[in-house]
Amino acid sequence: EAASTIELDVHKGTVIHLSQPAATVFVADPSIADVESRSQKAVFVYGKKAGETSLFVLDVDDKPLLNVTVKIGHDLSRLE
Repeated sequence: EAASTIELDVHKGTVIHLSQPAATVFVADPSIADVESRSQKAVFVYGKKAGETSLFVLDVDDKPLLNVTVKIGHDLSRLE
């Protein structure tokens, strides 16, 4: 199982690799983060605006493969 929190900057993304095939991918607040499943074992997460939401990934039996908090922030290093 992946980390319980994923932290990303706005307009940045990451790929989460799963140990088992995913059947359902859901993000609680799609205005904060977008998710896309490119394959059954990989989920792409993209930060849309600053905030916090939950990401759930279920297998074919509706058992949770992943349940994480996604925190989206601003890349403050660019402001220096």
